[in-house]
Amino acid sequence: MSYYQKKLKALDRELKKNMVGLTPLANHHSTGDWDFSDTNWDLDSSVYVSSPSSLRFKQEGAFTDGFVKTTTVPIANVKEGRIITQVRIKNTLSSSCYLYIVFRYQDADNYYFIYIRGAGVADKVDLYIRRRYATAEVNLAGADDVIFPSATWRQLRVTWWNDYVGLVIRLEYWDGSAWVQYYEAYDANNYWKTIGGRVGFRGQAGTNAYYMYVDDTDIYGIS
Repeated sequence: MSYYQKKLKALDRELKKNMVGLTPLANHHSTGDWDFSDTNWDLDSSVYVSSPSSLRFKQEGAFTDGFVKTTTVPIANVKEGRIITQVRIKNTLSSSCYLYIVFRYQDADNYYFIYIRGAGVADKVDLYIRRRYATAEVNLAGADDVIFPSATWRQLRVTWWNDYVGLVIRLEYWDGSAWVQYYEAYDANNYWKTIGGRVGFRGQAGTNAYYMYVDDTDIYGIS
């Protein structure tokens, strides 16, 4: 077992021991646990993983933010944690559709995130682990033109933890029987290590109503 496998197992134990469980949208289909930046989203009762609906980002040309509401759920400042969510892109042919899975969020110019954008070709996305710090974005790991079938749900898992190398971020997907790693990134800067930050999503629909969807979202963290 590698050092990082041991470290991740230790983090798993710590998460299970200390995590504050957030009620996922899919379980109660309520948006009461979330803060949204505008009204350009809805619950789509025709497309979902778990009945009766999924969360749809439908604004073209601008992002809609959805972050866990700190007044409802006592997990305002997650230092280390995990997000598991189902993601669906209506059509990857649009390169103007985006979904960010966000953690350690401070404000619009400072956070870590998983960057998903339609690649402009069938069934592929640009997929990265990124950092935004003082308006400057840096790719920590990832690639363009990653296989990601349109109009198909894909379950993703993002885990981040502090280590001697700095911040470690791992992105995986569920292949039906096991978690498979996309990327693992390291950031020696490890911004906001001691204060953590908010978690949630930023979504933007592509042209021609190419919507972005999420469902069955579980967020765990060590504050």
